[in-house]
Amino acid sequence: MPLPDIALTKEDFETTRWQDVIASASRKECNTYWRLFLLKAREDEAAGEVKAQAVFDLLGGVSSLMLRAERPSAPFDLMYVLGTQRSLILDDLTSNHWKALEAARHDIADAEMRARVCDCLWVGKRNGRAGRDAIEVYVASVAALEDIQRWPVVAERVERALRLSKLLYDKDGLTRCVTYVIHLLTKFGETPANFFAGKLMALLLEFDQGITVVYTPLAERLARNAEQKREWRVARTC
Repeated sequence: MPLPDIALTKEDFETTRWQDVIASASRKECNTYWRLFLLKAREDEAAGEVKAQAVFDLLGGVSSLMLRAERPSAPFDLMYVLGTQRSLILDDLTSNHWKALEAARHDIADAEMRARVCDCLWVGKRNGRAGRDAIEVYVASVAALEDIQRWPVVAERVERALRLSKLLYDKDGLTRCVTYVIHLLTKFGETPANFFAGKLMALLLEFDQGITVVYTPLAERLARNAEQKREWRVARTC
């Protein structure tokens, strides 16, 4: 996905009022944002607003990336391939794009979008400060997305924050993430046929966290409940 390769300043971002686009989104997650950004980019392209188009194309491309939290070092995948066309990958970004993202990241109010930009700066440019910032804002972003019906969205971001904490040897970040996982288990752990709780407990085990005498009985209760409901995948996980 080719992007306009022009230098963009912090002021160029502010002029577009791009954060108003996020405010208008029905769901505060990147999978919603990217469509809105790219629609605005096409409007600005038709109007001849070159810098505004470049801002929205860049934000649309970055927010279109698919998060694969199970891949610590390469967590972002392209959204689509259609014939000879495809969506953006991080290798498409030029030095101008990286400078623009770094200039804008401190002013991003939305936790979901800031987490995406910061994580991209870590993965693409090994910007350690941005990576540590991503840990904190991933947790903030899922706090706004807590919903048992959309648990994979929450679980992906929590898992990514945990993996970043390990990659960056960030003990404070790890503590913050584990505390939040325990909060989620307290809030949603007793929900019947609960794959979400199984995923969270698996993460605690992987990172050698959590209290066995607390979560072993919970896992057993959830497994037995899932068996009764013939929810075999949940039962196996728990």
